[in-house]
Amino acid sequence: MELTKNSQLYTETTYAYPTLFVLGNETLGVSSEALDMVNFSVHLPVYGMVNSLNVATAASVILYDTARKYLDTLETAC
Repeated sequence: MELTKNSQLYTETTYAYPTLFVLGNETLGVSSEALDMVNFSVHLPVYGMVNSLNVATAASVILYDTARKYLDTLETAC
């Protein structure tokens, strides 16, 4: 997860499974070398005075949303 000029809002993203997430720390983010290797980047909107979330908090949000979407695909397939 990284805010880039081409990143997608996490709620509007469709994933192919299996999926791997690359998470950077709050200060430095994801390295440019890692970003060069990913298929796409997603971000979480942050409102107010803060411009980033704790990586554990961000991971919790994105992993929950991804699990929900995955379970929805299983239910639809049945």
